[in-house]
Amino acid sequence: MSFTGSISNSIHLGDARRVLPGLLADGMEGSVKLCYLDPPFNTLGAQSTRGHYRDHRTTPQWADLMREVLGSVHALLRHDGSLWLHVDANELGTARLLCEEIFGADNSSGVITWERTRRPVFLHGQMSSVTDFILVYAKDRSKLRPFTDGATERSKRTPLAHRGNRAVELAFPPGTVKFNCGDGTYSAGDHSSPGIDAHLLKDVAVAAGRNVTWLHLTMPSRYSAAKLNQMISDGADFIVPKVPFRPSYIAPGGNPKLVTNLWSWQLESMETNEDAARQQKELHPDLPFPSAKPEGLLRKIITLASEPDDVILDCFAGSGTTAAVAEKLGRRWIAIEESPRTMNSYLRPRMAGLGSIGQIVEPVPDKPVVASHFQVFTDDQWGLVEPLLPNSDGRRGRPFRNQRQVVEGIAYRYRHGIAWRDLPEQFGPWQTAWKRHRVLAADGIWDRIQNLLQAEAYAAGATGCPVFVDSTFNRSHFQGSNLPFGTGNPANDI
Repeated sequence: MSFTGSISNSIHLGDARRVLPGLLADGMEGSVKLCYLDPPFNTLGAQSTRGHYRDHRTTPQWADLMREVLGSVHALLRHDGSLWLHVDANELGTARLLCEEIFGADNSSGVITWERTRRPVFLHGQMSSVTDFILVYAKDRSKLRPFTDGATERSKRTPLAHRGNRAVELAFPPGTVKFNCGDGTYSAGDHSSPGIDAHLLKDVAVAAGRNVTWLHLTMPSRYSAAKLNQMISDGADFIVPKVPFRPSYIAPGGNPKLVTNLWSWQLESMETNEDAARQQKELHPDLPFPSAKPEGLLRKIITLASEPDDVILDCFAGSGTTAAVAEKLGRRWIAIEESPRTMNSYLRPRMAGLGSIGQIVEPVPDKPVVASHFQVFTDDQWGLVEPLLPNSDGRRGRPFRNQRQVVEGIAYRYRHGIAWRDLPEQFGPWQTAWKRHRVLAADGIWDRIQNLLQAEAYAAGATGCPVFVDSTFNRSHFQGSNLPFGTGNPANDI
């Protein structure tokens, strides 16, 4: 595929696995500061889609998809860039393994737990589900700046005693500790309390609310003696509020505050899926996008991980939340969306409403595309076959498993001459394919498909296309699996 046009503020229509290599070929390697990925969560439901997306892949299929995408994303990121991969519990383990394979375990920057809803979901048999996860990986963690939000609180006290740590001798020079327990001389002795074994090693004199002699203590400490000495040299202030002595560090405040990895509406002003639904209702009153993320979540991520004019990439753009928030925050953006319907109904109008639709970049085929090993039909071929297949609407019992996956499995089995039990797991349970094959054969569906494909082949002038028929299955294919008429060998071309 060939792609042209601006590398920023652009909407690319197509599968991310094809678009991303095109961006690399256009010179974008090392240009992206932040990539946010919100791929299909792969819930493996019986229905073939979730909203506008395929959500029925097996774990190996999902892993293959994400491995390709992540590999290209890694190349596109700047050395100080980061990936934010949004998943739920279903593929969390797979996602972590893939990220560590491609980015390296040393470049993991944390896993954020986002409380996605104010209303628990009780679909699980043992507990309700209220959280999603965002895996954060750096291109090079040594070059990634800390993620900070706001400033530390002024005069906040941090106790030096830390239960469970080893005992350390702490020494405070005269005048470095404020005492709220009165002036006088305090004798050396035991200053322990439940869980904290502490001892004042030498008498200490206090006047005008501060120690006028050295304060020597042993206790399980949050800081090492070396760290404490460095803090004292830097002018840190400490306080002992009462007896027994428990010094605390008094923070000067105003320093950048690191974010935590728990993002909850119960702890901060954090938007949830309920906010996303409200936002979508305002944008698309008649047909809100079903799986959009709230703008507040993307606002926090983009603010933490980028600066104005940085390039933000979203490979599963959907309704365009990432691009819209990036535009509002003064970032450049690239949105990739594989569905023309989603692009034209949601993404494009949303960006047009912000006055920044960018450039629409559509794939231009420059050579025949050979299907993957497990893709038996092209999308055009499937478009011919699908209308001839029965669906589960109105039938009693469980809905059909994804039709395309199962029918491609049947065709794959006959094409390669394998036993049903040897059907690759990419096509789902072999028992499902076997049972569906028997039902479709009994209903005469294969005959109808054969007649249609044969008619299409003749209409296209492919008179040399053989049709093979046996007692249970009819198949029409070219000699050479997954090859177009032009095989690259003139002697074989039809």
